[in-house]
Amino acid sequence: MISVITVVKDDAHGLAATFKSLEQQTNSDWEMIVVASLSIDDTLEVANMISKIDGRVVVLLQEALGIYEAMNLGLSKVKGSHIWFMNAGDTFASKEVLEHALATIQKSGASLVVGG
Repeated sequence: MISVITVVKDDAHGLAATFKSLEQQTNSDWEMIVVASLSIDDTLEVANMISKIDGRVVVLLQEALGIYEAMNLGLSKVKGSHIWFMNAGDTFASKEVLEHALATIQKSGASLVVGG
């Protein structure tokens, strides 16, 4: 399983786009950990709606912490054997990205895969 960690504040639209991109992946063995800060837009509402739509999405609320603390909070909750960080608004280049990343890991035995 791949655990995707998304840290978000004040970007409801971006969070929805990131989830949609993840949801469309050909590999469906993933979970999404959304670490949301208090926001002035409807980011928390969107995060909770996404979690209700898809049980693979977990929402964590963090208050007044920095991005690295938020990432660490997400890391403390993952269930997957592989970690992928995506900011809200990030999307995959194609629907096969997770599938190709896992194939690369399995074929090469790599412990780290970096894409650009």
